[in-house]
Amino acid sequence: MAIDIRSASTTPASTKNADFDLNYFILVAVDADGIDGRMVAALDLTEHRLRSARWPMYKRTHNQKLIRKGDVFLIYVGGHKRTAGNIIATAELRDIVPFKYSDDSVDPEDALTDTPSVLLLLTKINRIAPVSLRELILEMSIAPKNKQKWGIALMGGCRRITTEDFELFRKCADQNTR
Repeated sequence: MAIDIRSASTTPASTKNADFDLNYFILVAVDADGIDGRMVAALDLTEHRLRSARWPMYKRTHNQKLIRKGDVFLIYVGGHKRTAGNIIATAELRDIVPFKYSDDSVDPEDALTDTPSVLLLLTKINRIAPVSLRELILEMSIAPKNKQKWGIALMGGCRRITTEDFELFRKCADQNTR
């Protein structure tokens, strides 16, 4: 599926204050334990979250205090099952709201995931042809010194990236759509 990656621009959105720059983040989903003892694929969690346009942030999720309305996210599917290791979507932050226990579950009912502290409400969700982060991350500013341990750069569920890293991703995504 083609995407106009240009819709996630490096120019601040109308909801942003011109006093600060646009931020870019990678949101990470990983396989979860299921209530029946089987694993729930990270792709299933991701698809469920994108359909509801809500992404959970947990008490210890990294970088959540840096996130502001209008920021752009790359949606990464981790884990070991299908589509693992790829960025499959982009999205923009519409709002951040506290999670209420009366809210519907963010994840599929059969997934055993923690209770989020806040929810990111997403907009401008764009599905893209999968972009392998394993290859791309080695060229990014977040690449670890030990290249074989590239996944460590994504620990914590939310990783901030530079504008240059986002532009590198955009070039890769554009090549994937040709």
